[in-house]
Amino acid sequence: MPGETTLTAVFARLIVQDVDAAIAFYQAALGADLLERHDEADGIVGFAKLGLGDIRLALSEEVAEWGWLSPQTLGGSPVLIQIEASDSAAIVDRMTAEGAETVIPGQGSPVQQARRTPARSIRPSVDTEPRGAV
Repeated sequence: MPGETTLTAVFARLIVQDVDAAIAFYQAALGADLLERHDEADGIVGFAKLGLGDIRLALSEEVAEWGWLSPQTLGGSPVLIQIEASDSAAIVDRMTAEGAETVIPGQGSPVQQARRTPARSIRPSVDTEPRGAV
């Protein structure tokens, strides 16, 4: 249809207190690449985009005046990000080695382990059984 708009991407944008710490975590734990970063004049990181292969994840710094609140301020996060990988145990090990904490221990069935990142930006649910590649 002429003049129709096509979506080109949809990705999560997580609000965190320390964007630099979150970037470092995702780079070390998941091999993310920093694709874009935009700092405001006052030093606030307004937007950072990470790439994990074809997957994109964005981060922004908490700014209460804008209504952008982090999980620490909110007392938790309603956001869960599911990670599917050929070796989920290796992903869990790397996340833990980089400082993620277990908030829901594995129960032996898929989607039973959750991790909280050091920046507390997400509580990713990690399959305990491989389903495919990230």
